[in-house]
Amino acid sequence: MITLATLPNATEQQVFDQVANHLLTQKEKCLQDNNNVACQYHNDHLRCAAGCLISKEEYEINTSIAGTSYFEGNNWDVLVEDYGVPSDHKELITELQTIHDDICPDHWKRHLEETAFSWGLDFNFQDK
Repeated sequence: MITLATLPNATEQQVFDQVANHLLTQKEKCLQDNNNVACQYHNDHLRCAAGCLISKEEYEINTSIAGTSYFEGNNWDVLVEDYGVPSDHKELITELQTIHDDICPDHWKRHLEETAFSWGLDFNFQDK
């Protein structure tokens, strides 16, 4: 499993595979509790596209005493620039995060296929 600690050693294909498999298995957006608008990296039960690359331990260690993680409310670019998240695969992760945040889950598979094609990656996922 790829985490922030191992992200620099992962290939684009490995990052894509983990995120695509996660999204196609989860089949729903990771949203702020009782809010159908604001996406989150982690909530009590789900993770977003980029959130599945952040281990529970990495997420919790970066959570304040007030219970808010610096991940929340920031896009991946901000996390890379301001919080030291690895910059490896930044553009791919940002594109995958956009699929999670902006596309209806019923259409994720098609958008993931298009992303794989545009990045020259394999897409070998059966209907889930």
